[in-house]
Amino acid sequence: MVSGLADVQLAGVAATLAPGLEPLALQSVSGRLGGTRLAGGFRFQTQQLEFVTDEGHRWPGGNVAVTRTAPKAVRRSAANCRPIAWTSAR
Repeated sequence: MVSGLADVQLAGVAATLAPGLEPLALQSVSGRLGGTRLAGGFRFQTQQLEFVTDEGHRWPGGNVAVTRTAPKAVRRSAANCRPIAWTSAR
């Protein structure tokens, strides 16, 4: 497992989140950012994240946590594949 954590206080931020999108322009951003690489996914979190956009919109702070994992393959035995009507009739 690989993890990282950073307390940030930045000004004049421009982040491009995907090709073809306009940059996300922020006057300022501050808070704690962290991430962990998981087997088959990742976890990203913020603590007391605050930012002000170039248009003057302010997000006063918040905590966010996102975990993304790849779906696990589902294996079913023949016993688990019987029709529901048949198993409920017994």
